[in-house]
Amino acid sequence: MPEARTGSERVLRRLEIRRFRGIRGLVLDELPPVTVLTGCNGCGKTSVLEAAFLLCGLSNASLVFSSASFRGLPVVAGADTPFRALLPDLEEGESALVEGATARHAGDGRLALEIVGITAPIGAGPVTEPKARLVGLEFRSRSRSGERKGSVKWEPAPIGPVAPVLELGPMRVESVPGLRSEIPENPDLLPARYLRPHPQAVMGELHGLLNEYVKRQATERVLQLIRLVASSVSVLQPLVERGQPMIYVGIGAKQLFPAQILGGGFMNMLQLAIFMCDDIAELILVDEIEDGLHYSVLPSLADAILAFARQHRKQFLIATHSLDVVRAFAEAAATTPETLAFFKLYRRGEETKAERFDVGQWKDLEEVGGEIGRAGSSGRKRAERTDPQAAASESRRTICRAPLPRRRKSRRKSSRRDDTA
Repeated sequence: MPEARTGSERVLRRLEIRRFRGIRGLVLDELPPVTVLTGCNGCGKTSVLEAAFLLCGLSNASLVFSSASFRGLPVVAGADTPFRALLPDLEEGESALVEGATARHAGDGRLALEIVGITAPIGAGPVTEPKARLVGLEFRSRSRSGERKGSVKWEPAPIGPVAPVLELGPMRVESVPGLRSEIPENPDLLPARYLRPHPQAVMGELHGLLNEYVKRQATERVLQLIRLVASSVSVLQPLVERGQPMIYVGIGAKQLFPAQILGGGFMNMLQLAIFMCDDIAELILVDEIEDGLHYSVLPSLADAILAFARQHRKQFLIATHSLDVVRAFAEAAATTPETLAFFKLYRRGEETKAERFDVGQWKDLEEVGGEIGRAGSSGRKRAERTDPQAAASESRRTICRAPLPRRRKSRRKSSRRDDTA
């Protein structure tokens, strides 16, 4: 297990992605402690988070199944879906490449991960050309301690409607039937945590971490973060019911309640709080941070994340569709602008582009690659450039504004005839 950090020597400074999912080539440079990615749907924000996650694992090829679970993809024994999803546009013999640089891995010891498909020949058929199908992936990593190879692949097995669908959570591949994995140890991997909306699939990990915090009487930090969303929470208790890990919450009632009944926003915040307080984690990747959260909690959440990045030497890579999130982080970092940067991702033809914006430039984000969030209203767009409070007010009006139902004239005429009669 990697040791806890004593400094910021492992912070990811640069990320370069080539031929990964729909990204042909993309470079994010000069990454600060907190980076906020924004842009329209389909521009590649989630793919950037996944690429960073896989790079941190280096030769841990089993993370391909974690990536599949992030996307909600079913893993069918013998099928190439989780492999093909990472390499959708590759031609025969090509590979995906993710590279990064940290202070620890600087110079010729940069982090690099090459993802290569493993194919197997298809049996006899009515054509003479040789054919093959994708049966696995090989992760070839390069870091300070040298080069390593890890792989996952299906053993030869028929594929059909009877093939079992496997419920694979992150890093749960040790006993999967028909799957062969080779995962070498690597002292250079960077401990990363990936947060996505609806965290039920990682309840086991959350339960285990919270259980450790309870043993060390160290749940107060988690509770402080949770209270940004639900101020009445006083207790977090990990329990097991019929073999299933559960987290119960005290909210001032006579009994504890399962965390799930407090709603999706609370569950997302619970996941974020537990992973933020994990001393081992160095890089925290958050997809759709605004999901399920009321806009009024965003300034406090941005303050907390920036403070954690400074005080606990953690790095955050956050994806969002919300202009309210962008504004909250920009205002929170006004006195420490070196801790935050924005990257606007957009598509130009088949290419993925990214432009970097500093804290003082956040209002210019929409000038590149189209609008984000709820900024479609020209009134709000003008307001935000001159008065942040007016912009927030316009934002709330945009959300709440809805056309009133129109009365039908025929009913009014009918009622008048009845009154006359």
